[in-house]
Amino acid sequence: MGLKDDIYDALVKNLGKEHINNSSEGKAKVDTLATDLRDAIINFITKQDFNITEMKAPINFLPGTINVVGSPAAQANVAPITNTAQISETSNIILDGRVSGAVKTSKVKLLRVKEA
Repeated sequence: MGLKDDIYDALVKNLGKEHINNSSEGKAKVDTLATDLRDAIINFITKQDFNITEMKAPINFLPGTINVVGSPAAQANVAPITNTAQISETSNIILDGRVSGAVKTSKVKLLRVKEA
């Protein structure tokens, strides 16, 4: 079941099956309303910007991906380098002053609606 079917069922439950199922016109009107409500909800949600308020993620630099410059003996890293990236409103485990500010500049978008 998808969002439209859930809305349709809620309308039937609220209005009563006897009022909707007695005519094809009643079913069609509730179906149209359920479709319109679904579309309105989807349009609203997909237009919103969602901020990431808490995130902690590993960062891995594979061997050879970081080059040291400025010396004749400059080399690339020979071992993997691991660290943590963080966005948070409430903590700063990596001790970087930009952590809390990243909350206001980070977004999560709903790219497509998953149908049932």
